[in-house]
Amino acid sequence: MYFEETQVKSLVLTLRDRFPGAELVFDAFSPFMRWGHNTRVSRTGIGAHLHWGLKHPQDLERWGDPSASLRTGGIRLLDERFPFQYREPRIRRAWQVRLIPCLAKAIRIFRYQL
Repeated sequence: MYFEETQVKSLVLTLRDRFPGAELVFDAFSPFMRWGHNTRVSRTGIGAHLHWGLKHPQDLERWGDPSASLRTGGIRLLDERFPFQYREPRIRRAWQVRLIPCLAKAIRIFRYQL
């Protein structure tokens, strides 16, 4: 998110080439959440701007060769989770965010096979 999309893509493809079949787990903001974060950073001057957000998990799958199997360079989504999907005592106050659909899924945790 702190990287440009081209930098993220380069990193993912390098990991895929060097560690074929490995799993990659990361969290990402949606473009909407990235916009909201950057608006707040611009207004307050506190924090770093985000440059990339993942709207659809299939977008990252297209970075690999879509016609290839995993053995020959494909990237496949294995799992997608949302931090507000389950009750978590440490985020008790923020858990109410799950009631607002555009925010409930604005931060996601992805697991891909490279």
